[in-house]
Amino acid sequence: MNSDSRRTSGRDGVEVVDHRVAVCRDAAKGQCSRSTCKYYHIPIALPPAPVMAALASYLQ
Repeated sequence: MNSDSRRTSGRDGVEVVDHRVAVCRDAAKGQCSRSTCKYYHIPIALPPAPVMAALASYLQ
């Protein structure tokens, strides 16, 4: 692999290869325990608390 095509982002340490990143599968499951992870952690936006509460009561 060409060294110019692979680099590490200085901002968050996520490894970038050919302008692409790999998603952390552990983080997607809420289970990443790495102190510094080279994979991208997708920010997950949860619905507001009232919506979550309504959903939880509906599912019970």
